[in-house]
Amino acid sequence: MYESCPSAGFRFSQGVMHEKALFVLLIAVSAATLWAQDIALPPPAGKSGVDLLGAIINRRVSKTFIKKDISTAANPTASALSLYTVDTTLTPSFLKTNPALFLQMAHATAGFSAQNISLTASSLKLASIVQYTLKAADTSEALKLGKDEVPLFIQQLGYME
Repeated sequence: MYESCPSAGFRFSQGVMHEKALFVLLIAVSAATLWAQDIALPPPAGKSGVDLLGAIINRRVSKTFIKKDISTAANPTASALSLYTVDTTLTPSFLKTNPALFLQMAHATAGFSAQNISLTASSLKLASIVQYTLKAADTSEALKLGKDEVPLFIQQLGYME
């Protein structure tokens, strides 16, 4: 297939046109990269004095906690309890025929969040535990969850000593 340019008196194949367009794009991106400026990012919000490896090493699991204020402005209570749920109306179309796989993926995704909370708790010298022993129907009824909201697990945080 040829493209003609009558005013210039010549014809190009589409392959040559694509190669030229790609070459011009490559030159433009290269030029933009040469004059790119570094962006100064703000420092992290705060430090707990524990790095990630220290938080992993110092993680503690407990089912019992003592009454002691958690010294953060975000959660000044003696202990914390989080319920992780999934809204089944958000099931991607490719998983609608496999609800068990959707729930498995929901557990995994919520598990990533629980792991981050556990690491943060460890850096604040808190213990944490994830419990899968809740009864979904009883939990939904007690908390008056919507019909499409399924409880996955709970996570508790608190001091041990």
